[in-house]
Amino acid sequence: MKESSPTDIVDCIHLLLAGGSPVSPTVARSVLRAIHKHSVGTTPAPKVTPEINPLSQRETEILQLLAKGMSFNEIGEILAISPHTVTAHIKKIYRKLQVHSRGEAVYEASQMGLL
Repeated sequence: MKESSPTDIVDCIHLLLAGGSPVSPTVARSVLRAIHKHSVGTTPAPKVTPEINPLSQRETEILQLLAKGMSFNEIGEILAISPHTVTAHIKKIYRKLQVHSRGEAVYEASQMGLL
């Protein structure tokens, strides 16, 4: 945070209030790799069948892009939707998966076989 400007800090606070993650995509990927390494050799989680997938097709698309480390703005550009719409979808994803961050959402979705 030493090199962050007051504008950056305000933007981060708005992101958090909108349901975003304080963890950068790079850190989230590192955490997921570490979790994956640690869980190798354990019993795989059962795959979710389409009938019991709690996410809509659009939410699944957004979650896949989120898992690749894309920002809300990048996801919006790729899917031709507003970043605010992305934020709304991500809030629904977090609620449906009962998580509070990008890393948790990606981890839970992976465990459920959604990714």
